[in-house]
Amino acid sequence: MRAVSEGSRIRLASAIAEPEWFCAVLFAVAEIDCELYLYNPNWGTKERLDADRLVAPHWIVEDRDFGGERIEKPLASFDGHRDSIESRIMIPTGGSSGKIKFAVHSWQTLSVATQGLSQYLGAPAISSHCVLPLFHVSGFMQVIRAVLTGGKVVFGKATTFKSGHDLLFANCDFDRYLSLVPTQLERLLADEKTHPALREYDAIFVGGSSIQESLLAQARELRLPIAPTYGMTETAAQVATLKPQRFLEGANGAGSALPHIAIEIVGENGGVVPSGSTGRIRIEGKSLCLGLLGQEAWDNGSYLTADIGVLDSDGSLSVIGRADRVIVSGGEKIDLEEIESELKRLGAISEVVVFGVEDAEWGSRLCVAYTPCGSDTSESELRRILSQSLANFKAPKTWLRLRAFPRTEAGKIRLSELERMAKEM
Repeated sequence: MRAVSEGSRIRLASAIAEPEWFCAVLFAVAEIDCELYLYNPNWGTKERLDADRLVAPHWIVEDRDFGGERIEKPLASFDGHRDSIESRIMIPTGGSSGKIKFAVHSWQTLSVATQGLSQYLGAPAISSHCVLPLFHVSGFMQVIRAVLTGGKVVFGKATTFKSGHDLLFANCDFDRYLSLVPTQLERLLADEKTHPALREYDAIFVGGSSIQESLLAQARELRLPIAPTYGMTETAAQVATLKPQRFLEGANGAGSALPHIAIEIVGENGGVVPSGSTGRIRIEGKSLCLGLLGQEAWDNGSYLTADIGVLDSDGSLSVIGRADRVIVSGGEKIDLEEIESELKRLGAISEVVVFGVEDAEWGSRLCVAYTPCGSDTSESELRRILSQSLANFKAPKTWLRLRAFPRTEAGKIRLSELERMAKEM
């Protein structure tokens, strides 16, 4: 049994949002033997402390380090000795629990993932208009793909979509891609001025959470080259993608496995189930991370996910849901139990249940139902206190203040009733 990332190598944490500085640090670190940890600059106090305890970085680099006087933050002693092994990149993930973890990747795992996607797309050089954060695997891999294939990447935001799009297309003549979460696609489609530009990409990858049928129907009607995709931090992003032509022909799901990956559906006994049967998704391939920081290394090249899916007779994957209490809202994994624990800790709530409901904009809308300890407990105060310890994306969108929870005869809370109430708000 060996733990991932043991030893005395330099541990550098990058908490950088500005893309150019992010890339500068990334490529500088690639030249030395160390471990680079990608921090989310938007983490709340609790999340940052959790990450620091897990990583114990020697140095943290932030955006403000590049403006004016340099600020360096030593958090652990370092004796100058480094193990003679290649540098590793630690990408944050919610994993199966939604709590902060780091997937341990090497340049080899990232390269395999890039080569597999390039082969699947028939794109020798992958260029991207990146509107996703670089500390997430979906944004980070757009940089890696461009570097390893000789492509280009333009950094932008969904709110300034047209300018980023025009810059990419002015400097790149082919193999141009866009990656979105469903929330971003929903908002871009709401602006008719973006529709002509969206049609120009070779593919628009959409992943991170389930996509509403109404959104897919609208995209088909507009003849957009949507490519629903399935992947995760542990696999260096995409492992299955539905090609745009198949999408426009009416196909659904996440498409076929990429060339570097094998996908199986397994039952409760761990055995592979027949095509058309549901079960947990198991992934095999050399783009899998080496393991999760501080946990046993993955030496068998196989990863049993918490996702439930089905493979049809042609090998096309459909993802049905998750086997744990995690939802994906706006492309972000959220641990429901973590939010419940934080709310209970406040002492102003006697009982609370956090859950998600299907939502056209968010994929899954985060909701909370609670009974207050006293009449002076206000929703605005709960929101304010919660925002101090957790990231903004973990803030519930819908709050149900109840006198009592609806329950079954056995005393269990009727979650379906709470979901109905939330959907009506």
